[in-house]
Amino acid sequence: MKILLIEDHEKTANWVKKGLEEAGYTIDITNDGRDGLYLALENDYKLIILDIMMEEMSGFEFLTKYRNMIDIPIILLTAKDFEKDKVEGFALGADDYVTQPF
Repeated sequence: MKILLIEDHEKTANWVKKGLEEAGYTIDITNDGRDGLYLALENDYKLIILDIMMEEMSGFEFLTKYRNMIDIPIILLTAKDFEKDKVEGFALGADDYVTQPF
């Protein structure tokens, strides 16, 4: 299964990638929502793991643009643990919301 990880914190991205690869998944990583949007539209991913707090394009912006184009599962992986952020993430089409640390 091919997964796209969009995470701007390099240490977190490498840690998540290592764990998923050990479980047998193929992982592509980008640290930018805009690049992630391009990759998501050009490749056949079965899952997207998405950070919310990124500089070029936030995870919420990504969801707003991407959800209108393709419907695959998206898990938000973020340090933002406020209820309002969770509500917004689900309202924009996230399938799950995982807060760090986990």
